[in-house]
Amino acid sequence: MPHDEVPDIDDLILSHWPLTPWLALAVAFAVAAAEALPLRRFRLPAIAVLALLGGLAGLGNLPFWPLLAAATLGALAGDAACFRAGRRHGLRLEMYWPFDRHPHRLAAARHHFGDLGGGGLLAARFQSGAHGLLPAVAGASGMAGGRFLAASLPGALLWAVARLAPAALTVLLLAAVARIGDRLAIAVAIGLLGVLLAVWLARTGLRLGLPLLARLRSGLLDWAGRRGGRAGAAVERLAAPHHAAFRLLVLLALLVFLAIAGFLALLQGVVTGDPLLRFDGGISRLAQGLRTPWIDSWVVAMTLLGDWLVTLSVAGTAAAVLLLAGAWRLAVGLGLAMAATMAFVQGIKLLVAAPRPIEIYGGADAFSFPSGHATLTAALYGILGLLAYRFLPRWLAVPAVAACAALTAIVCLSRVYLAAHWPTDVIAGLLFGAGITAAFAIAFRAQALSRGAAGWLFGAATLALLAVGGWHIAQAMPQAERFYAVREPVPQPLSDPWAAGGWRDLPDRRIDLEGEREEPLLLLWNGEAEALREALRAQGWQDAPGWSLAILDRFLQPRTGALDLPALPRLDEGRRPVLTMLHAGSLGGRDGRFVLRAWPRLVAAPDRTGDGAGRIVLLGSVTFEPLHHPLGLLSVALPPEDGHHACDATAMLTALPGAQAVGAPLQGDAEEGACGGQRVLAGSG
Repeated sequence: MPHDEVPDIDDLILSHWPLTPWLALAVAFAVAAAEALPLRRFRLPAIAVLALLGGLAGLGNLPFWPLLAAATLGALAGDAACFRAGRRHGLRLEMYWPFDRHPHRLAAARHHFGDLGGGGLLAARFQSGAHGLLPAVAGASGMAGGRFLAASLPGALLWAVARLAPAALTVLLLAAVARIGDRLAIAVAIGLLGVLLAVWLARTGLRLGLPLLARLRSGLLDWAGRRGGRAGAAVERLAAPHHAAFRLLVLLALLVFLAIAGFLALLQGVVTGDPLLRFDGGISRLAQGLRTPWIDSWVVAMTLLGDWLVTLSVAGTAAAVLLLAGAWRLAVGLGLAMAATMAFVQGIKLLVAAPRPIEIYGGADAFSFPSGHATLTAALYGILGLLAYRFLPRWLAVPAVAACAALTAIVCLSRVYLAAHWPTDVIAGLLFGAGITAAFAIAFRAQALSRGAAGWLFGAATLALLAVGGWHIAQAMPQAERFYAVREPVPQPLSDPWAAGGWRDLPDRRIDLEGEREEPLLLLWNGEAEALREALRAQGWQDAPGWSLAILDRFLQPRTGALDLPALPRLDEGRRPVLTMLHAGSLGGRDGRFVLRAWPRLVAAPDRTGDGAGRIVLLGSVTFEPLHHPLGLLSVALPPEDGHHACDATAMLTALPGAQAVGAPLQGDAEEGACGGQRVLAGSG
């Protein structure tokens, strides 16, 4: 299939989707009902099916509200079936399938129902171990059917929303972003997949790692018993179950040490100009390349939530509630932590005096390292998350901690996106905030707070965030949007006119995000990207297929040609290529393709009067990628494995209009497929 005939992703889905809307509603009802039963084998398939249905609803291929109603009724029907089983079997419930498989969980459900009554049905909906058991216990206890339905309906509705809405909203977001730019849509999709993968890895690591830790602890205790002495006693204190408090203290102290060490390492790098921190500029430029007005407004609103007015209002409210609850030590500790954080940030800013990516502030705030927003936010919400984890009930503590972490992450990412800070500024702020949180946990580990007081604390802090944050956004938004507007790039000055040698001031190799020097930049094009495209087409080059969800199918076809596969994106100091062209060829007996990528640079070359206006030039590299068909099932174009054959791109580049080979030849890395040769000036100047 030619690369310009790419089917729409909606068409691909619909052409393979056999369900009518009515059948989809029946499936949603059935899987929701099955998921409500105490059968763990149905849980993951039900989640996957409902996520798929939610995604199709987001595409507009299924009606969302009837789908939500069907899933809610299905969940309610599953609960009612378990309730009916409990009503029928009563105290003999654990003798019948499938309840006989969960004796311990059934006992816990009885205890839970005794404590919370019908109110526990809502929480049970989101606890994997309580699926179907609490409704059965409610039926066995003689709970009235009408009261059961009234208590179970809110949980079923919220559960259905939690299963369908995320996928629907994700698809809607990707569709909206795709209208802005395909590359941005792919970046958002990769980011979402990365988050899901991180969550899965964390849960899998805990599931597999906890048994390993138990075996490790048993082995350490055996070793300590045989060894004896001070070494044995120290290991025994670290591993014994009754020394959990000491073990936690050691872990917190280690966290403080690592946070301080990491912060000092970044500080040294910023002060000495460590080349390892060159990725700052690349990531910042990459973020600026993804900016759009629609996203800017949301990100500006999020960054305003990290302003000192909002942060200190939330901290003051939390401290006031702690004082009213009689926890004056925690209140004083929170106040001291925030005051020390503010003083530290201002002191380091004045000491280091690192410039920001853009000039937006004055005084001490004009300096960049570390990020005040990131440091204050990480410290405040780190401490609040710690208090939530310690004192709130588990079903409420988990979302509270997740909300604190999410708000901190959003504020930190907004600072990089808006070019208000370098990535290292934000990382340093996060490290210091983590250290403050760990130090707070060590200093106040013996302090207690009642669940009621903890609930008031987080309720008041949330209201303060919404009230003050909402008011601040409404008041400061117009000025903030102008304040954080995209700045015009500053052109790189050239010491001489372009053709007279000014091109020598430009880098001769691509710089990746880690600051490493990669393939040579052999083409120096003085002109527009469209003019270069037309000149390359006249030489037999063609545009590389663009990345999209639909085009990924080509990698799964064993006979796809090299020119029908998209090229992997490569960045030059965070800049994306404005032009990617392909040319069929062979090297060392391997068929494949040559890939030319060109990145923009804004330069200012002096004219006859000594002044020069900024203009865009293009710097291009050429790489060779052989075509591979692994196992005869796939098609991929990757750099050569052996790297024994180097390519010289001078001849193919000197065929361009006005081309002139200049300078000494540059060596390409054959293992990466990078072509070498002389640099070639081409274009209009």
